[in-house]
Amino acid sequence: MMKATDLLKRQHKEARFVQTDGDRGRELFPELATNLVAHDPIERKIFYPACEQQMGMSADLGDALVEHGVVEFSLYQADQAQQEGDFEFKCKALACLNIT
Repeated sequence: MMKATDLLKRQHKEARFVQTDGDRGRELFPELATNLVAHDPIERKIFYPACEQQMGMSADLGDALVEHGVVEFSLYQADQAQQEGDFEFKCKALACLNIT
């Protein structure tokens, strides 16, 4: 049985954002989005609350919580733009976030 922290570390490695230019980016985006959507609630609903309970709210934890909200919003924006001309720009903005 894998420890939750090991799973989160593995998911962070797997979530490396791949350059999303052109058709290859459109092809890879659904997998990235699925991985992020599965990973996000594990941290925000289980891991971060446990950290806060044990250590209190820290600057790093607060930053991580806000960052996850930004990732969620950016992912939504990119998803909605998949058939639009600004898809690549929204993916580049998502890639700038610290999701790995």
